[in-house]
Amino acid sequence: AFAMSIIQTLKQDLGLLPQTVSAEERTLQRLDSSDGMPNVEASWHIHVEDLELGECLGAGNYGQVYAGSYLGTDVAVKRMDIEAMGRDNMTKYIKRELACSKYSHPNIVGFIGVAEEADNTFVLLVTERLQCSLRDILKSEENIPTWPIRISFANDIAKALAFLHAKGIIHRDIKSKNLLVDENNKVKLCDFGFARTGSPNRRQMT
Repeated sequence: AFAMSIIQTLKQDLGLLPQTVSAEERTLQRLDSSDGMPNVEASWHIHVEDLELGECLGAGNYGQVYAGSYLGTDVAVKRMDIEAMGRDNMTKYIKRELACSKYSHPNIVGFIGVAEEADNTFVLLVTERLQCSLRDILKSEENIPTWPIRISFANDIAKALAFLHAKGIIHRDIKSKNLLVDENNKVKLCDFGFARTGSPNRRQMT
């Protein structure tokens, strides 16, 4: 299976790295390479039979995001079309998501795992599900956030970015659609498919 083959490749690649390098340094080195190889285990692989897809929450160029359930837990499922995205681009996208998934922070969406549909046409990225995106809130003409809540939004975003930058990671796709909001108005950053590590000798898109 495509998703499992990526995970197996990632594990094999770790043997090419010096043993004296820490796990965190290995992840950052691989994220900074052409593909971005993370240190992951097969535990990230989810059996598609354990997932249930519900309402479609949104759609993009390469797939859709669904409300779903994984073993009884509410999740968000990003269903991505392998053919539309291209196998190489899909591989890089998943590797970068997995590389960043090891970093846990209150303002970063929790990553759960990767699944693949039986016909090998779609890859499913599974994460925690939040109430809505910041884009939804900004577009709404009802329940306009008060200034204290707006300041709290900005503070949460700044904390997520400060955490990533301290790890040497640049998200490169900050937008309201990738900032999710829970029922307590806490903002969490998602979608790390374009992330890279920073380098003083290379110009980066931000």
